Amino acid sequence: MKYLAFCLPPLLVACAQAPGPVADTACLWVKPIYITPSDVLTTGTAAQILDHDEKWKANCK
Repeated sequence: MKYLAFCLPPLLVACAQAPGPVADTACLWVKPIYITPSDVLTTGTAAQILDHDEKWKANCK
């Protein structure tokens, strides 16, 4: 049993790894919404698109 106490800690430490760099992937799924002159928008839809795009610009650009 004494030998286990001496052998186990080095084995556990050998498996530990330092954390690597963290990639920021929070904005990979969201993009600004672009509209064309042929799009027909209500005032509410235009406001929602503007709100979305402003949040994207503030947080992801």
